[in-house]
Amino acid sequence: MTRVQASALLGVALAIALFVPLLPARGVAQEATPAADCPATTPEENKALVERWFAALSGGASEDVANLAAADIVYHDPSPREESQTGGTEEWASDRGQDYPDLEVTVEQMIAEGDMVASYQRYTGTQQGDVEDERGVPATGLATEWVSMGLFRIECGKIAEVWAVADDLGRLQRLGVITDEELQSVEPVATPSA
Repeated sequence: MTRVQASALLGVALAIALFVPLLPARGVAQEATPAADCPATTPEENKALVERWFAALSGGASEDVANLAAADIVYHDPSPREESQTGGTEEWASDRGQDYPDLEVTVEQMIAEGDMVASYQRYTGTQQGDVEDERGVPATGLATEWVSMGLFRIECGKIAEVWAVADDLGRLQRLGVITDEELQSVEPVATPSA
């Protein structure tokens, strides 16, 4: 495996790690039936919940982030080869705070319908790499930014499911972890059909 291929694989792994906690358990939140005393929420209340999620993430308050999520929250991996992850919100938020102690998330667009909220957000922060360094991305000390899109399902006043994709390749390029030269030297690889 070439250095470029290894860097590309690392980029994919990092994309998953930034939005998905690394836990082996399989989720069941989408199969759950809300309790009879479950509070009904409006699309506007659901949008406010997702805004609070990103505000808490910006403040580095991992416990506050976790309090906004269902205990069995399901993080759907963007790769069809990876299984969904369940729980671990506080650890995930804490890891983000270690990697980017000055993380700020600005929600730029948000749409809600029923129990679903879609959002587009911009992250900015200085990469310190406490967690990323363990995954092979050296701490650069550089300020960077990236964007992501998320889809959140709300149940009983908590975030029950998350689907997210992020521009981690661009982020790693801006950090100098993956160079333009490396990307240009990668040979295309065809994916075999079924």
